[in-house]
Amino acid sequence: MTQSTSKAVSADAPHVDLSPLREMTGTDAALETELFEAFYEGAIACIAGLEGATAPEDAQTWRKHAHALKGISRNLGAMPLGELAFEAQEKCEAGADEKVRMLAGIKAEYALVEAYLRGVHP
Repeated sequence: MTQSTSKAVSADAPHVDLSPLREMTGTDAALETELFEAFYEGAIACIAGLEGATAPEDAQTWRKHAHALKGISRNLGAMPLGELAFEAQEKCEAGADEKVRMLAGIKAEYALVEAYLRGVHP
C-alpha cells in the first residue's frame, strides 16, 4: 500500500478568497460575473484536457492542463484548487490510477468553488 503525499484540502478551508480580486474590480458585480464565467470556461476546458490525458504517454499534455488550471485558479483566489492543480502538474509522470485519483479531487474542489461563486453572483 502506497502512502499519498498530497496535501488534503480541509473541508473547513475557504475555497475562494475574493479579496484580491475585489481590490482590482472595485466590487464591480458585472466585471466579477464576467471573470467568473471566464474561470468556469477555462477550468472546464482544463479538466476535460486532464480527463483525456491520464495515460502515461500523455504526461506533457497532463502537465500543460494542470499548469493552466493552477494559474486560473490562483488568479481567481481559489487557492485549494490551485494547490491540487499544482500537485497534478508536479506528478505529470504518475500512472493512470494516480492521475484518476488526482482528477477526482480536482473535480470535487472545482464543484465547491463553482457553487461558491454562483452563490456570489447567481
